[in-house]
Amino acid sequence: MVAGLRRAGKTTLARAYPDARFLFYWRDKQKHEVDFVVKPGRAARVIAIECTATAGALDPAGLAAFRRRHPTGDNWLVCLDAPEASVRRVGGVEVDVVPYAELGARLDALA
Repeated sequence: MVAGLRRAGKTTLARAYPDARFLFYWRDKQKHEVDFVVKPGRAARVIAIECTATAGALDPAGLAAFRRRHPTGDNWLVCLDAPEASVRRVGGVEVDVVPYAELGARLDALA
């Protein structure tokens, strides 16, 4: 199910950012990873995006490792079970919980 969400998220992200220079995947040598990284235009901040089926399934290790190297930006958790947008702290990392249905509008707002 999460793989399907990642594919759907990738499609949504690719439509919002057809220029692939602004859409990335990130993994370090310790195998911490972030599903998607979006750099809106020339902005210095980057948005780290994790996709999970449920909000409780987030392992924040990848986001924490990414933010140690890239401290400026937002962290989004896109999930299927979120009834509404919210902000939560997971493992010391602040994340904006984004319902999957709102992802497109959230990306449009960056442009």
